Amino acid sequence: MSNWPELDEIQGRLSSKIGTYFPEVTGGTPTFQLTGVNHRTYSTICFFHLAVDTRSKGQPQGIAVKFYRKEGGGADLAKIQYSSLLAIWPVFGNGGLLSIPRPLDFFPELPALVMERVEGEPLQKMIRKHYFSAMRRPALARACEGSGEWLQRFHHATRGATGRLDVEAKQNQAMVNVLTLESQGFTAGLCRQMETFLVWRAKDVIGTDMEMALIHGDFTVDNVLLDGEKIIVLDLHGKDRNAIYHDLATFLNSLELMRLCWPLLGGFIDLCAKSFLAGYFGKTKYSANALLYLRLTGLVSVALEILARRWSQPLARFWIRRRLEHLLHKLLSEHGAHTKIGRSR
Repeated sequence: MSNWPELDEIQGRLSSKIGTYFPEVTGGTPTFQLTGVNHRTYSTICFFHLAVDTRSKGQPQGIAVKFYRKEGGGADLAKIQYSSLLAIWPVFGNGGLLSIPRPLDFFPELPALVMERVEGEPLQKMIRKHYFSAMRRPALARACEGSGEWLQRFHHATRGATGRLDVEAKQNQAMVNVLTLESQGFTAGLCRQMETFLVWRAKDVIGTDMEMALIHGDFTVDNVLLDGEKIIVLDLHGKDRNAIYHDLATFLNSLELMRLCWPLLGGFIDLCAKSFLAGYFGKTKYSANALLYLRLTGLVSVALEILARRWSQPLARFWIRRRLEHLLHKLLSEHGAHTKIGRSR
């Protein structure tokens, strides 16, 4: 890491702006220490500790610098995330239980996004860690409820006029994805059942007006941090205004997809899902059809993505197919469909 050219440059830039980022740190000679690096698919996050000597006032601060890949529109993505965080900070920067990382700076030529470091563990990790403790499950469900409350506040702050889903485009892509799944090992019977179900649900939502707002873009259990009772949400894209059900469907699918690699009982996942929806909607009615349709199209897309990463692992492919099949059957049954999706052989 010490040989990474951008590291020296970023340390110099951070040092020159300490007074801007942390005006409460006065006097002394603040220095930065690199404390960790997290390599992700599309970015690398470096964590710095701002150490100050005993003459300085205030507590030492932490900084996270997220470097994006320069190829593939990394600079644009960094700029969008910075702008989104900056715009929404007044809504979440009040020190309450619902929060986001405080945006500090954006360096387009690196490209890099600078944020105040936040503490906490991903909700996904917490569920895996404490699932087998019956005493901790209510707290996990409450965290899902808090996640719904966070998302509702975000959508409420950015909402606009009502609109409709781009059903035709989604339907066309979903059908292509189903055919691709079939070519990669999903049974023909299951794929025909998915097509039928998608066509049926598309008719339910094609003419429905629904609330529109900025969409987080990746609202999953992995991007929700828990710090005690505090909910902190990461990776805010916020570049598209669309139906609120996109984010809701993404979170619910991320809960269910945890069962691909962890032995979570369906009853517990259902509890977390209901708690999440209660946190978002309370007692307000919502479009279950729109939510279901986006969950279905999203699951088909995610299945393809997972298969692409597991192309050389036949057992993983088999497990993914079984889980998707089970979820389709479950969703169909829960929503009172007259057509029964049976187990494909």
